[in-house]
Amino acid sequence: MGIVRPLRELICRNVTAAWRLDMSGDAALLMQAIMGHPTTSGEARAALDQALEREADPLHWACLYLGISQGEAMRRAAEWADLAFFDKVPALPPSDTAAPRIEMLAEVRMCRLKVIDKDVAFAAPDFFGILRLRQARMADNGIRNRVCLVPPGSLRAYLVSNSEAALIDGARQTLARFWPYAAAQLDLILPLRWLFAAGLLVLSLALMLAPLSGNLWLLPVWMVIMLLPTAMRFAALMVPAQPSFRLTREEDSDLAQYSVLVPLRDEANMVDQLSQHLGRLDYPPEKLEIIFVVESRSPETIAAVERHLGDARMSLVVVPDALPRTKPKALGFALPFAAVNSSSSTMLRIVPTPSSCAASQPSFAARPRSNASRRGSASTMPIRGRCRRFSPVNMPVFSPCCCPPSRAGVR
Repeated sequence: MGIVRPLRELICRNVTAAWRLDMSGDAALLMQAIMGHPTTSGEARAALDQALEREADPLHWACLYLGISQGEAMRRAAEWADLAFFDKVPALPPSDTAAPRIEMLAEVRMCRLKVIDKDVAFAAPDFFGILRLRQARMADNGIRNRVCLVPPGSLRAYLVSNSEAALIDGARQTLARFWPYAAAQLDLILPLRWLFAAGLLVLSLALMLAPLSGNLWLLPVWMVIMLLPTAMRFAALMVPAQPSFRLTREEDSDLAQYSVLVPLRDEANMVDQLSQHLGRLDYPPEKLEIIFVVESRSPETIAAVERHLGDARMSLVVVPDALPRTKPKALGFALPFAAVNSSSSTMLRIVPTPSSCAASQPSFAARPRSNASRRGSASTMPIRGRCRRFSPVNMPVFSPCCCPPSRAGVR
């Protein structure tokens, strides 16, 4: 880490200097357009420099720190670049009929659709992509009729609807493909499973009929089964609290990017609490992505999540109704949209605190990465990344999937 950081800073300074000589004028004008008309040129340049120093996309930085919605920021950028803008991608079949590559969905920034008699590209570019589109439009005015800018959330919703069959198949099969013995139906033979189910049924019937048959010897068994969970809860209260620890906070530029997947179903009453706690995480906003994964059978939960999408860190993926209706399947469905490269898999179920992400970061750099998993892999425990051991809690607030990207070459 000692030599890598100065070298990276030197490269960034050289790249930034060369970029400023070439496109600094247009970049300042675009930033001024995104920030709004009262903004002066000096304020726009200062904001642009601050975004570049944090190694963040200036368009996304403006949404995070200036409270501008992604749709409004893209609309202002489209107006500045003299390009068309739609707030939603039309529900039309794509021009390219090739099978979708779900492992690349997180990097998709454009889709081509057949609108009436011509192909139109619906794109959600980043800040520098808009600058390039502006230069291309100045060279060829016909691009204005072939390119339309849309908010990133609208493009993601279209990709989900267009690729849902492949995403569902991937979510169902990935667990069995990478962890073939992770579930009883994949590990135990059929007669053994039937024997277990029959024994459980006989035991349940015997306990139900015990008062009628007069077999009082079954009463202690029934009491143990009924009182054991209560006894375990009382025992948990006697466990001493773990000592708190403090770790040295790394520089924001050295922290990895996280994607937090929050699976929900019929939990609309928890969304406000979740959003409040997740929004208070002490982590650079430009390096934190929070994806709510909600089943389509839960319209109330979807509506509750949509109320919080004004925070540019938060987005929504709606999972179509398909068996099995489990959270591991929902996480596997949304995992290709996580903004990461490759990582290993670990399970966390934690209560979010403001320092959760920052405190766990040093352990990511300390542990060697496993090659057992691949991008898009899902399991019943999919936090993707190298993470410290957290203590499980009795009342889980959420089951996130945190996805630090590959940090090869930054050690």
